[in-house]
Amino acid sequence: MTIRWRLREVMAKQRMTNKRLAEFVGVHPNAISYLKNQDNMPRIGGEMLNALCTHLNCTPFDLLEYVPDRPLSDPQQPLTDLQQPLTDLQQPLTDLQQPPQSPKSEEL
Repeated sequence: MTIRWRLREVMAKQRMTNKRLAEFVGVHPNAISYLKNQDNMPRIGGEMLNALCTHLNCTPFDLLEYVPDRPLSDPQQPLTDLQQPLTDLQQPLTDLQQPPQSPKSEEL
């Protein structure tokens, strides 16, 4: 799963420059350039996200796009992927459930 960052598209749609958005948000234009050039969602705080949305007149959903790793056309597909690892994990558990064998009296 990837969260795609769409700041570049939102800014282009509104013809917003780095300099102008930076002035609105209160950061250096290089900071806006850095955010704009990210393909995946950068780590930003809620205040920055709120400021971007306020001055771009958009919502966080406009800035983010969920891109699944693979198509989920079959809702059962992820479950089948998990069944084999679970089966592999069950074998060591059954080994642990067997009581330990006591030492033979001859060995004492």
